[in-house]
Amino acid sequence: MQPQNVWPAVLYAPGSVAGQPVKVSLDRKELKIVAADTHERVYAHRQLSVPEYIAGAPLTVRLPDQHTLELPDGKLARQMAAKSGRALAFFERNLLLIVALLLIASTVPYALHKLALPKLTPGIVEHISVDKIERLEDSVFAQLVSRGFFEVLAGDEYIHQNDLITSRGLRLIEGIEGSEFSYEFLLVSGKHFGANAFALPGGRVLITDELLELLDEDQLTGVLAHEIAHIELRHSLNAIISSSVFGGLMLLIMGDIWSVILPSAISDLAYSREHELAADCQSAHYLAAAGFDPELIGSALEELLGDAPSFYKYLSTHPDLTERKENIIGCASAAAGESG
Repeated sequence: MQPQNVWPAVLYAPGSVAGQPVKVSLDRKELKIVAADTHERVYAHRQLSVPEYIAGAPLTVRLPDQHTLELPDGKLARQMAAKSGRALAFFERNLLLIVALLLIASTVPYALHKLALPKLTPGIVEHISVDKIERLEDSVFAQLVSRGFFEVLAGDEYIHQNDLITSRGLRLIEGIEGSEFSYEFLLVSGKHFGANAFALPGGRVLITDELLELLDEDQLTGVLAHEIAHIELRHSLNAIISSSVFGGLMLLIMGDIWSVILPSAISDLAYSREHELAADCQSAHYLAAAGFDPELIGSALEELLGDAPSFYKYLSTHPDLTERKENIIGCASAAAGESG
């Protein structure tokens, strides 16, 4: 009499058409195969490749060692097929629920990034010391350079450009009372980012060589004032913290936090409309205090966003040019009154 829960089957070696009669038993976790002249084979259910079950036909199960097991039509074949198709059947029965849960799971990080973080980060940013900001910047900048996001152009052929950027930048910060930041102005390759400028949170201002070619010296000064304003108002730190929190969530999915943080937080800083307008306005005050025309940032924007090709996307993420120019005119008037 055949023992309970043990069934006959046929085991085929890889490439063989001659089957070997075996006995098979099945429990909740394992499939066991016993032949008269071999040791017992044990396989977990997850190791088995089980096709769809067709009533009236043998069920052929592929084993992880490339053997195949042929089960005659019957109770065991139905049990094997049921265990294999249990997950698929669950997904089929609950497809709408699963899709809804996936949508919620993907929406929550985005909502946190776009809605909650902009309200939370300003309070966080205010309580971070400059020393910690500079350490954060050093780490980020080292990653940017080592991963090829930026190439610093500091050879003899760039002496004039670097002297121009540094002299104009230092003249601007001399007029800023009570600044806690130590500034450094660097020329970098625009190979990846075209005509652009970047303000790192601890005082580094990066100007691409392609941006420098587009602007005259006064327009460059307007851009430098705008980038300095982002640093002084801690907009750059705000953007990096927001992207870092979002990147932390993505780390659970992607496994590489830098691949998320660096491109989104640095190469395409997503300043809000309010931050762009505030930096424009503050730059007018810095320009006036240093003896420059407070509307120079407006002249730079006209050059960059007026008739320039679309890939020159400097500072164009939120407010349009008309709105920004009107804002700059008002701020420049106020700044000129203060400096006069």
